[in-house]
Amino acid sequence: MVTRLEIPNWVTPFVLPRVVKGVSAGLFALAALSVDTRALAAETSQPLQVLAVQSDDAVDQAQALTLALKSSAKHQSSFKLVPGDYSLEVLSLALGCADPPDDPCLAKIGAKIKAEAFIWGSLGKDGSKLDLKLNLYRQGEPNRGTELRFDANKVGDDALAAIADRALATLLAVKGHASSDEETEETGRLLLSADDLDGQVIIDGAPAGDIRDGHAQLELPVGDHDVSVRVDGYRDAEGTITISANKRALLRLHPEKMGTTHATHDESEADASSSNTSAGWGAIIVGGVFAAAGVYATLRVNSINHDADFSSYRAGIPGDQDACVEANRDVMVSGATSPDRISSLCSQSKTFVALQYVFFGLGAISAGTGALILLTNDDTPPPKSGSLRAGRRQSAGIQPSVSVGPHSAGIDLRLRF
Repeated sequence: MVTRLEIPNWVTPFVLPRVVKGVSAGLFALAALSVDTRALAAETSQPLQVLAVQSDDAVDQAQALTLALKSSAKHQSSFKLVPGDYSLEVLSLALGCADPPDDPCLAKIGAKIKAEAFIWGSLGKDGSKLDLKLNLYRQGEPNRGTELRFDANKVGDDALAAIADRALATLLAVKGHASSDEETEETGRLLLSADDLDGQVIIDGAPAGDIRDGHAQLELPVGDHDVSVRVDGYRDAEGTITISANKRALLRLHPEKMGTTHATHDESEADASSSNTSAGWGAIIVGGVFAAAGVYATLRVNSINHDADFSSYRAGIPGDQDACVEANRDVMVSGATSPDRISSLCSQSKTFVALQYVFFGLGAISAGTGALILLTNDDTPPPKSGSLRAGRRQSAGIQPSVSVGPHSAGIDLRLRF
């Protein structure tokens, strides 16, 4: 059943203008209410100032990060960015604050810049990594801080914006508002191993938990992640892992203890010192061998000079003449041996006389070199004979070999390494 209401034509000119006027007034009031709400929200937003990030070794990155933090702060609904450029270092110096500033000094800084809340921090460089430390001062509340570590080679505008958003989200306790029908973010599990050490786990530049006895398990979003382990007294161990949905991924890291390089260097110096000691004593021993060969050559010359055949032949030669020269001229001596025998003895004598100079000269040079090595090598006590032989077997050295025949002599030097 449908009921139809008919309005007389004479009523329309009187009612319609009033209806339109009422609707317009309602819309105007609604718009005014919306403007008042936004103004109220702006008035209730707490003033926030971002001080310049301090840095001694990454000044350009610190300036760019300061701008990124200010840009991110403009989009915070609970805070209103206060215009102005301030430096914590300058403010602390002007107000006589310590470094870092304490709570009373932070309150003075807030009053100076007319902000109930401000962010301050520092940026340091560690090799290819940048360490960001940020703090939030908020009047009447405990100070809050956060630390981020990221790659110095990945500091583009987008990366800095993401770092700034993440840092402010932690400091200002800003949480994302997901819709009720939004799907839960897929995650996977990371099984981290780092020997048997205790320390801190850093995921994508932000602290993500502790590692105990070299083991840690973390729930991470699906995708690639930079993972590092920070242990006191060790260099940071870093790696990259890919996390898949509802799966486990294993990553093993091995932090290197600080001072390993120096220890290796010390060991190398010890090895070099030991090698120098062995070389010094080896050279002295080689010099002794050469000296012994020189003594042998001297004994042979003396033996030839007192040979019975040579003495008999020389007795038959006038005193102003050389017996060797006469033998080479085939001069016969009655009752003495043949000139050929005397020529052979003279040749041997000349050979061993020459070897005397060679052997004694080489012996002096070798022994002097060894002594110089030992004198210039610190803390090198003379080794025992047994240890010397062992050292000579294990290190480089010179092995001489002397061969002497009836008509010739030779030296064979072998380099062992």
